[in-house]
Amino acid sequence: LIPFYLLLRQYVVGFPALRADGLLWTAANTLLKLPKIVFLYLGNSLFPFNLYSHRAQPGFGADTALYFLALYAGIAAALLRRHRTALFLALWYLAALAPKFPLLISPRNDYMLDHWVYPCNFALFLGLGLLYEKLSGTGAAAKKLSAAVLAALLVFYIYEGNLNTAQRGSSLKIYRHTLEHTVSYQAMHNLAREYYLLGDD
Repeated sequence: LIPFYLLLRQYVVGFPALRADGLLWTAANTLLKLPKIVFLYLGNSLFPFNLYSHRAQPGFGADTALYFLALYAGIAAALLRRHRTALFLALWYLAALAPKFPLLISPRNDYMLDHWVYPCNFALFLGLGLLYEKLSGTGAAAKKLSAAVLAALLVFYIYEGNLNTAQRGSSLKIYRHTLEHTVSYQAMHNLAREYYLLGDD
């Protein structure tokens, strides 16, 4: 499904990275680069300690192989065990992220924006909900523990949601906060525009 989407997109709008002479590079880059990006997105969704716009994509490093093995070994294990729920959630996550694959693998783009993964998070939190349901049904003690963990998570997400709103509650705040954590000429341009609109020289 995903390779078909990428080829169809190339046919409709064109994309240099997906030309016939670049298909091998595109496939290799996707297989190697995507796992680390997926795990970083998952981590930011589960633990949103520091969200900001124009987040730089991770570079290749020694840990790239670990992310590669973790993602594809997990999918292979789900296939071998015929775990339909896990496969459904994984496919939902990747299919929802697929429209951004051309940008994520493009050599001309260095960003992985947080809002690109919002549709994917349905699969993530559905999986957590199913896990909670399974754990809470294993006994009275497990049910109490699961309820306590759920309550703590709700408090955590409410706190982080309010904190992120306070830090990024306007376009001006978004770009100022961004430039505290990353280097982005687009964010600099957008921040300058916000100051210009405010009449601040």
